[in-house]
Amino acid sequence: MHLNLYVTLSECAPMLPLESLSLGTPCLLGPTSHYFQDNDYLHSRLVVPYPEHAEVIAEKAIQVLAERDQVIEAYCDFAPEYNQRARRVLSDFLEFPMDGA
Repeated sequence: MHLNLYVTLSECAPMLPLESLSLGTPCLLGPTSHYFQDNDYLHSRLVVPYPEHAEVIAEKAIQVLAERDQVIEAYCDFAPEYNQRARRVLSDFLEFPMDGA
């Protein structure tokens, strides 16, 4: 598979893009997701700013396919720190006092 499309106006944190990228396939997603907000390169390549415009999706698809190796390499560099942050957020959530103490 060369590219997955998960461009939507409603989904904000789908697993499909992360799963796809972890297997070496870029995935375009819509602007409602918080993914890659702290990585300018990945955000500019994978997030479609106007998902209601087919020509914008097509332009992003052409661009990401032309830079496929660089996108996957950038994701491989990005993922370890992102995963560590996700673990910290989960840990903080699980440690939240539920009894008000």
